[in-house]
Amino acid sequence: MNNSPSHYAPNDAALEESKLKALEQSISRLEADHAERSAQRRARYAEDARIQDRFRDLMFGHLRSKDVELKQLAEDRRRLIEGRPKLVRRPSMEGLSLRRSPDDAVKPLSFARVPPYDFTWGGASASTGGDITLSVQSLGNGERSVGGGIGFWFSDAAGNPGARFSTSVNFSYDWSEGAAAYAAHNHGRTWLTVWGMSENGWVATGSDQTPSWADSVGWYDSHHDSRGGSTSQEVFFNAKPNSLYACWVNASATVYADGGFLGFADSTIHMHIALVAVYVQ
Repeated sequence: MNNSPSHYAPNDAALEESKLKALEQSISRLEADHAERSAQRRARYAEDARIQDRFRDLMFGHLRSKDVELKQLAEDRRRLIEGRPKLVRRPSMEGLSLRRSPDDAVKPLSFARVPPYDFTWGGASASTGGDITLSVQSLGNGERSVGGGIGFWFSDAAGNPGARFSTSVNFSYDWSEGAAAYAAHNHGRTWLTVWGMSENGWVATGSDQTPSWADSVGWYDSHHDSRGGSTSQEVFFNAKPNSLYACWVNASATVYADGGFLGFADSTIHMHIALVAVYVQ
């Protein structure tokens, strides 16, 4: 279970330059995908808000004369929300069992890694030590989104058309949202991707993995959830012989909450991912 392919010379400047270019391309695509999803949600929410504002004005417009009292209530509620303690604890790096499917008993691991990993995206949200930490909140000020990822290089001299990239992950999160006459949305997402250096593109873009969720509230509803646990994630890809692949574990947290003369909605996420180990078979 090697961390680097022996057929590549460690001082090969051309290889290092190619790896850097591939890494920059994959990070650019990840950030662009995150930004595009965020922009699509923002546009959809803005369309909904315009219609809802008209309903609110027809139903509650007479309350505008209570502007001072409404503003004081909104400020009291803001302080209450901001003062709430976090319910989530950062998960540990304790490992999980490698055996996750019947095939594991007959198909040995060709590659395994534990922290530190090779690279990240998302700035301070992610570290090569194996942590992705996302915190985001909207108190009536629209859409907010953060994301990050951790990755490593993989190569197989023999190749494998059915390579399985899998993880051992500990996680914890808490999220909450309250409508208070407006609307709020709350989305957490975890997913795996694999970038092929010779293919110059994604060779795997997995579906959402645990932990992931999507929730919305309107009018005077409120929802919340807080939990933690251990999980495994996986995605399959075609690993060509002697090719390099940037394997990524990604996470994002997106909130939306609007507001107006009646007050504001709120939406908050605290999300932690502890990437204990990664495997490729």
